[in-house]
Amino acid sequence: MFGRETYVMENNSFPEIQERINIAYTLFSRYEAKIYSMIKYNSDNQFLIDDIYQELFISIVKYPPPKNISSPISYLWKCITHIIYNIRRQQKSEESRINNYIKQISNNTHDITSTPLAILLKNDNHHKLIEFIQKHLSPSEGRVLLEKIKHNSNNNEIALKLGIKCESVSRYYSNALSTLRSISIQNRKALEEFI
Repeated sequence: MFGRETYVMENNSFPEIQERINIAYTLFSRYEAKIYSMIKYNSDNQFLIDDIYQELFISIVKYPPPKNISSPISYLWKCITHIIYNIRRQQKSEESRINNYIKQISNNTHDITSTPLAILLKNDNHHKLIEFIQKHLSPSEGRVLLEKIKHNSNNNEIALKLGIKCESVSRYYSNALSTLRSISIQNRKALEEFI
């Protein structure tokens, strides 16, 4: 999957980093099929296999194995399970934030269904919604938000469709919601001009 020329640095001003890259490249060249097998076995999300593979490479560059490692397969197994554990932990944290946000909205004293944004969504006025999103959000945030609204896609589906990492989808979506919340709370006129 990785071409050696991709990881050879133009100048040798960072020999320690180049050595770490060479170690990771050697491990991946020797055990590529086993690495993929271990990732597939451990991951319950087939969309994340390539992300985990790349994350493993970066992890090995950051934290290379000991020089005289007796079992590289065991070392790789441990790294893969650690990466997958962190991904699951991040997903649970994101779900918890979303659930807390939903609770906060449902406990809020003012009626959020009467905000201009809610009216746009309720009336299926997609043209005006797209125009509003283009004016107030970055292109990436807008694409992610539209995928969520129009297609009811989950983060993995959006990541696959847009060719970005699942973590990026979460970040773009969170930023978009934050921007929309601040607009709907602080500047209702910005929304009202689109209705």
